[in-house]
Amino acid sequence: MQINDLFGNVPAIIGNFISHIYCASKSDDVLYKLEYTGKTIKINTKEPYSNLIKLLDNNKDLLNDIENSNQLKKILNNKVFYTESVDDYKIILVCDMTVESTTSSDKLTLLIADDSPVITKFFSKTFEDEFNILVAKNGEEAINIINDNLNNETLVGAFIDLQMPIKSGYDVLEYLSENNLFELLPTSVISGEDSQNGIEKATNYGIIDMLQKPFNAEAAKSIINKTIQHSRNYKNHQ
Repeated sequence: MQINDLFGNVPAIIGNFISHIYCASKSDDVLYKLEYTGKTIKINTKEPYSNLIKLLDNNKDLLNDIENSNQLKKILNNKVFYTESVDDYKIILVCDMTVESTTSSDKLTLLIADDSPVITKFFSKTFEDEFNILVAKNGEEAINIINDNLNNETLVGAFIDLQMPIKSGYDVLEYLSENNLFELLPTSVISGEDSQNGIEKATNYGIIDMLQKPFNAEAAKSIINKTIQHSRNYKNHQ
């Protein structure tokens, strides 16, 4: 089996989220490190299989798990390790879920509240050149961030996942409604919610729009532009 047969049809956008991509065969004593370049796969390095342990930060337990599992998903030190066996090969994807927060007084600010690190990292990486991104992993964090930024004149919009732990997105919407904050912070929701009751419940709060999962950068950009048009902070910066 050729390496491109394994990876040729994987969307290039995955390269934005996967820190390291490997294809390994213990029996052939080979380890490929791969890189997405546009729509194609580039083999960066070809090493002995034994070097895999070094690339896993010398975590021998993780190496044993990879060798003994047909499929594995494990979270260690803010990294997600995903593996799957294809014939004699092990496909190993390592995704660093650490989101680096940077702020600039020259940029407007968005709040992204979602318990999926893939979603928050998507927004952070895709729009970091245009916006400061504040990230909340649950509804409680979102409410705290909102309270901490009530006087932040660069905050122009919030994007809230409906299904989150501790406090849900509905709890955040309720908080915004009870405290008359929608005018200050125009809000759209990010959701995989497809029940009519759930959609109606969210829209009744006066949200701007709903971004349904899965989505792409173009759809996210469109809803961001639509949402911030309702922000008085945005209008003040024009």
